[in-house]
This record gives sequence, structure tokens and C-alpha cells, in this order.
Amino acid sequence: MLLEAVPSVLAEFPDAKFFFIGDGYMRGDLEHRAWELGVQHATRFLGYVLDGDLTNFYKACDMVCIPSRNEPFGIVALEAWAAGKPIVVTHNGFDYVWHDVNGLKVYDNPNSIAWGIKSIFSDLEKGRWMGSNGRKTAEGFSWDNIARMTKGVYEEILRW
Repeated sequence: MLLEAVPSVLAEFPDAKFFFIGDGYMRGDLEHRAWELGVQHATRFLGYVLDGDLTNFYKACDMVCIPSRNEPFGIVALEAWAAGKPIVVTHNGFDYVWHDVNGLKVYDNPNSIAWGIKSIFSDLEKGRWMGSNGRKTAEGFSWDNIARMTKGVYEEILRW
């Protein structure tokens, strides 16, 4: 879905670059599709990257797009927020993303995904604000907070 959104984004932001990180069975088909769409000059398929390199990619990018048809949680969103980056996610999951506050929620189709990306590119200052809000949201997912919440659940059960 993201790759299909690239031509629309490039029409308004011709210098945009898209980095696809991760390996999987779709990688070869996606690389081929980039050529078919004529966007190979703006796309890079990096495959698996080491954690340190991944952190550097988060720091270097303007935003992170996580288009998913079914995502129950999505650790990538927390990683992007930890780097203070705005995110574009689909409505499928990501219950902790508040539209237009700590990210943008879009529909799982290329036109909507392109809209989200272009919205952030059109107002990078607002994107930085959303990334900052996301960073604060991500802090709530610390192991200390998770342990405290888990302990609270057990204590509640024991009171029954």
C-alpha cells in the first residue's frame, strides 16, 4: 500500500525518499513494482538492518509510515516515537495513536496513505509537534509502567 502511494507523494514532493526496512517474501515483488511505477529513483529496499543502524534511520527521517491491514500493537510506532518522529498509521489497530495529536490515522489504501504523508510533509513543524507528543506517549510504555500495571492487575485479582 505504501509503495502504491509513492507516485502521488512524489508528484507534490519530488525530492522525497522512501526507505523500506525489513526482509520478507514480498521484497522482490516490491522492488519490481517500484520499477513498474517509475519510482525506483526514490525508493530504497534495505532489508534487515542492525538495531544501531535502525536507530540512525529513525533519527534521520522526517516521518515514519506504518501501513497495515491488521496490526494489533506495532512496536515500530513506539520506536519512531522514541526518536521523536511523527507517524502515519492505518486505522487497523494502533489504538494508542490519537489522530492529529501524536500521529495521523489513515485508511488502508494508497490514496489515504499518500494524504497522510503529504500532510506531514506540508507542515513539518506540526509533524515535529506530533513526534514530540508521540515521544511522551511512548514513555508510558516503559517496562516500569508495564510492570506496575501488571502488578495492579494481580493485586486486583487477589482482592476478589
